[in-house]
Amino acid sequence: MTKAKVYNFRKANYEGMKQRLTEVDWSKIEKTSTEKGWLFFKNVVLEAQNNYIPKVDKSKSKTKWPKWFNRSIKKNIQRKKALYRAFKRDQKQNTQKEYLELQTQVKKEVRKAKREIEINIAKGAKTNSKIFFQYYNSKRTFKEEVKCLRDTNGKIIDEEKKNSKYIK
Repeated sequence: MTKAKVYNFRKANYEGMKQRLTEVDWSKIEKTSTEKGWLFFKNVVLEAQNNYIPKVDKSKSKTKWPKWFNRSIKKNIQRKKALYRAFKRDQKQNTQKEYLELQTQVKKEVRKAKREIEINIAKGAKTNSKIFFQYYNSKRTFKEEVKCLRDTNGKIIDEEKKNSKYIK
């Protein structure tokens, strides 16, 4: 699991940062070339950012792979892709047969892994409802949102003030 450092702007000390930036002698920028002025400005701002905005670890893998995705599934998918490329290149029947067998095996593995995750979520639903509702909401396909409204004449109303008039 790779960790990346990201700035936590919610916990930043903006007052301290503002105080630090007011203490800087900004007249130095006017006396130098554009390039040197830019470097001075950039260094001051980055220094203030590093000193007054804390960094936190952010995991990259949380957003990349589903929970059911494991090493064996990944390995079999890679093998399946390699067999498919070999079949397309050589057009041999035994390669196609091997590919089709591996394809069904991968499907079974994925279904089994998904089922295990769902069983674990169901078992822990009473004690940890947050995980259950996260899973439930990830599976919902219908998202409720207000679409365009039509007035009594059938014309589309797209201004918010007019919409609120017809909703009442």
